[in-house]
Amino acid sequence: MYFIYCYFLLVLLTYTPLYFFFFLMIRRPPRSTLSSSSAASDVYKRQVLSEHETVSEEQLTAALSTNSARLFASLPAGIRAQLLLDRDPHGNVQVAKIETEALLIDLIHVELAERAEAGNYKGKFQPQAHYFGYEGRCALPTPFDCSYCYALGCSAARLMQHGFNGYISCVSGTQKPIEEWNCGGTPLTSLMNMERRSGREKPVIKKALTELDGPVFKVFASIREYWTTHDAYRTPGPIQFGTASSDSYRPYHLLYERGFGVQKEHTQNPGAELEDGRVLNYSTLQMEQLERSLSLPDVLGGQTSVCTPKPRMAHTEGSQASIDHVLLDKLYPHISKASRVHVSKPKMGQTATQLPIGTLAGQPYTEPTPLKVGLVFMGRQTPGGHDAVQGMYDSLQKHHSSSELLAFVGGSKALISGEYRVITQERMKWYKSQGGIEMVGRSTDRLTLVEDFGKARETCESLGLDALVMLGGCFTMIHASNLAEWFVEQKVETRVLGIPCGVDGNFKSSDRIETAFGFDTATKVFSQLVGNIETDCASAKKYWYFIKLMGRGPSHIALECALQTHPNVTLIGEEAQAMHMTLDDVVHQLADVIQQRRAAGKNYGVAVLPEGFFGSLADIRMLVNDVRDAKTNGGGEFDPDKLSAWSKQRFSSLPKWLQSQLPNFDSSSGELMHSAIQSERLLAELVSEELAERKAREEYLGGFNPVCHFFGYQARSSMPSVFDSTLAYTLGHVAVVLIAAGQNAMVPNCRRLAGTVHDWRVEGVPFLDLLSIRHTHEGVQAEVKSADVDLTGKAMRFLVNQRKDWEMNERYSNPGPVQFRGKTSDSITSTLEKEGAEYALDEISVEQTCDYLMEAVRAGLDEKAVNMAASMLHAVKLAVERSRS
Repeated sequence: MYFIYCYFLLVLLTYTPLYFFFFLMIRRPPRSTLSSSSAASDVYKRQVLSEHETVSEEQLTAALSTNSARLFASLPAGIRAQLLLDRDPHGNVQVAKIETEALLIDLIHVELAERAEAGNYKGKFQPQAHYFGYEGRCALPTPFDCSYCYALGCSAARLMQHGFNGYISCVSGTQKPIEEWNCGGTPLTSLMNMERRSGREKPVIKKALTELDGPVFKVFASIREYWTTHDAYRTPGPIQFGTASSDSYRPYHLLYERGFGVQKEHTQNPGAELEDGRVLNYSTLQMEQLERSLSLPDVLGGQTSVCTPKPRMAHTEGSQASIDHVLLDKLYPHISKASRVHVSKPKMGQTATQLPIGTLAGQPYTEPTPLKVGLVFMGRQTPGGHDAVQGMYDSLQKHHSSSELLAFVGGSKALISGEYRVITQERMKWYKSQGGIEMVGRSTDRLTLVEDFGKARETCESLGLDALVMLGGCFTMIHASNLAEWFVEQKVETRVLGIPCGVDGNFKSSDRIETAFGFDTATKVFSQLVGNIETDCASAKKYWYFIKLMGRGPSHIALECALQTHPNVTLIGEEAQAMHMTLDDVVHQLADVIQQRRAAGKNYGVAVLPEGFFGSLADIRMLVNDVRDAKTNGGGEFDPDKLSAWSKQRFSSLPKWLQSQLPNFDSSSGELMHSAIQSERLLAELVSEELAERKAREEYLGGFNPVCHFFGYQARSSMPSVFDSTLAYTLGHVAVVLIAAGQNAMVPNCRRLAGTVHDWRVEGVPFLDLLSIRHTHEGVQAEVKSADVDLTGKAMRFLVNQRKDWEMNERYSNPGPVQFRGKTSDSITSTLEKEGAEYALDEISVEQTCDYLMEAVRAGLDEKAVNMAASMLHAVKLAVERSRS
């Protein structure tokens, strides 16, 4: 049994000619069955079927040859349905709606399973399918395209001015600097040839296909074998405007077709080769990122920083916060005494003596000794991860040149097994401000068993680590808290700190953590893609786009992208959950908006939903819980017959393709694998059915042409924004400051993030200040709670106020690609701007007022003024305590 590459010959059910359009892998049929007579028979049957407006699978199968019918039947049901979709106005198959990538994945699964059964394959195949199309064709144009199209327009105007007719404007020499381009025109007839269409010879301009003997394909053919064995990945990065490299950029097609030699990046020696076949094949923008300077807040600019412990905020007696505080003290008796630490400049002049990078307030200054720090990345890929490592490395070298930073490459598994690499300047210089976390890697963020703690202890003690820093999200921080408590209990000298990061935007609290790094970059990348789709939508005016955005639990990404791009419909999971909405409720809501827009002559639009929206619906949530229980009770195997009567009925009502996706749960959190649930496709299908029913009742008169997208993995390893790079670098720096000052069980934190970097406030927050109590049937458990969207917050209130206007009008906004230089490079998220800017100003005002009062009291006030101030401050103190309880 073997595979060959072939073209799938589709018989179009219209009067158009046959098209070779579909490239896939199929089992080779016996040679005897391949004959020209069967193809001729299919042509004849196509002519018969072309009389029908719509064709069922049965009608098509009856009209096909035996071989074609067998091939059609072997395809997945979803692909068969896509092949029967309506043709475009030209009679062509809507190739964009044929999930070729999904079909290939299915067939590869089958092949690898057969190889594994035969003992020829022992790996694990975990594919992700993506289709890139509509989000690129209406993007902001590159500087080259702007100049080229402008020159074409000017040239066309000159041709008209001089009386030329039947000409096409053209520009040549575009591989040269703009001032050397040649403009002119060429007759349209010189581009035409005659083709037979609908039985008649017609002049057409032939589409230029890839020339297999052309210079561009030859370059690709010469290097693709090398790319199969070497990771020579290259990231061009987002389009930049106003830089020398962006203005001089030319597409490779243009260069090779104009006789340029093979570029270095397309050779087998593009750059330095690291371990495991990884080749540093960096783009111009990647190289520019390596030279980018990163800023620090003013409080970290000196030779040392002072760490001042602050007493933990007292809670009102009897409040839930005070009860949780007592429970947390019992769960974590060894680290519960940790205090919040304020980081500031020392109140001293410059000294020639070398000082540690962090000192504890009230302690005498001492000569610094080398530190040995380990780091482990347990969260998911996050933009800015490498800059956090850079911040730790730079601060360790500033503390003492003999300090060492050890990275456990591969996450918690590497920590347990003791696999690490020493971070050096030579290695670090290639990853500064680069996307992803390739330098350190990650694994499933699990570190829960006592056996795991014991092995982590062996690793830390054998390496003599002064501290272990764990980077990740909510789950990572709870693991870090548990490990820190166990280490202190076992008298392990290695201190444990955490650095919060993640793209979901769910690691924040109203009183301390404003945001974690990663969210800014991810939402800017997603917003550009959504903005491109909106531009396409407004241009074509014929599609409804259903866009799912990454965000497993909370809807922060969807909310932020909505604030930046203004789609017609934005679904927020927390809102749906608060309103106890069901799947049917959402379908009717969407159908109502589509019907209203159609009545206004707008049969198009954009709907955005978060990745976890499916699980926020009341009926689906009940179903998911039952599916999880049935799978757990079944020893990991799922049997629909084990569901409750209600859940079984609900499960059977879902499409077959969704039933196969539903029993997938994340190994780290135990939550539903939202990325595997095609909720955008589900909503599009159900809305289509609802509109068809309304159309049958003559309530809806239009058509419905949905296009689905899922944006997720495109952003979490993208080049970090200036904000994320700066925040990550600062947090890495502060982590070492806290370590040098002897702090334990703590995360570095920055506040006033809506202001300038120089004014950021820096601190250390104890793990326990991040923890909350969760009551389960197993008892009391601690957790770092994932922050939901605040339905009463300023960001959400803004969306609610604009929702009706955005539904009926095209207020689309395209923020464009992330910029690393210029005015827009320092922008922050709309969420942080709306929720943090006023807070930062108020906090500054409170500090200034308190400083003024202290100075006034020290200078001497009369008794009446002091009594009034004391009374009012006491009332403020009570209000603060109540707000925290």
